[in-house]
Amino acid sequence: MKKLIILAASLLLAFNASSQTIEALAKKINRPLPTTELMTARAQLERLCTDTAANWLTLYYLAYADIELSFRMENTEQKLLYIKEAQDCLLKINGGDVSEVETLRGYAYFALMAINPAENGPRYAQDILACLGKALQINPDNPRAVVINAIFKNNMYKSMGSRYKEFETDMNRCRKLFDGQDTTSVKPCWGSVYLEQ
Repeated sequence: MKKLIILAASLLLAFNASSQTIEALAKKINRPLPTTELMTARAQLERLCTDTAANWLTLYYLAYADIELSFRMENTEQKLLYIKEAQDCLLKINGGDVSEVETLRGYAYFALMAINPAENGPRYAQDILACLGKALQINPDNPRAVVINAIFKNNMYKSMGSRYKEFETDMNRCRKLFDGQDTTSVKPCWGSVYLEQ
């Protein structure tokens, strides 16, 4: 009985340590980081994902770090490797905030498209729109889904020699949504940096 109590206490402490670590990492990764710091945070998240107590947010933030790193790599093979790892993480998520997960899934397709827009734009456009559409259907006030959707549509319209007429409206709406979100908790709040780009 004593061994069982010690084992239960050890598991509880391990779970609490894991939760505290993901909380610290979430607060860190929700803001823009230099590449070296992002790579360090990614390595910590990867270690946490091997923990049996890892929750959906650990996989979510690991996928987010991978996608962000894919945009920063010069080498196409490295980009593809990070995106593939992100997609694998997203497939492992069971539960959690489906709107956020679908947003990240769309963002991963966006990263694939960005590698070679002329070739990959037609290939992944429907996937991007489907994922972001699902995210917005579940939560129309998800600022990450709104901003990535607006940026994608704006780029798509520009590539066709036109303009996305709702772009400014969407950006103004995003500002309000980002201003109103809770930035002190573990839940995702990244993305406001895209308003400035």
